[in-house]
Amino acid sequence: MYSNFTSKDELFYALMTERITERVETARDGFAQVPPGGAQAIEVGRRLTEKLAEQPEWHLLFIEFWARAVRDPKLREEFVQRRRPARIPITELIQKAADDAGVELPVPAEHLAIAVLALSNGLAIESLADPESVPPQLFGTVLNLLLGALVAVVEQP
Repeated sequence: MYSNFTSKDELFYALMTERITERVETARDGFAQVPPGGAQAIEVGRRLTEKLAEQPEWHLLFIEFWARAVRDPKLREEFVQRRRPARIPITELIQKAADDAGVELPVPAEHLAIAVLALSNGLAIESLADPESVPPQLFGTVLNLLLGALVAVVEQP
């Protein structure tokens, strides 16, 4: 397997891209199969949480690589260059959901993508340490609250 990659880092980046693509497809399917509204965000969150539970070793690897990257300026620069494009499909999905709902986002979709990734990664970390403290519906519930708060901000006179 290593013969297909120039380094372990290249293998990690390929895995990172694969995992993000897989999760974006899971979210797209959820948005497509559930009518717009609160149930949509909850369902997407449930599906993504299932993915997290299926692959706990991925988050351990991600955390270990992230910790290494933030300590090594050269590796961090490369990590950032690989991570930013990986956020694009998440940003597009958020923007599409807002467009479909007829809502103009009060902040750029890219910023929301960063917040959603941070929430997802944070919940994954908490779940790795204490799985019983992170109920399966938590991610979806918080996504729903976030979307509801954004709509409320937009609708204020």
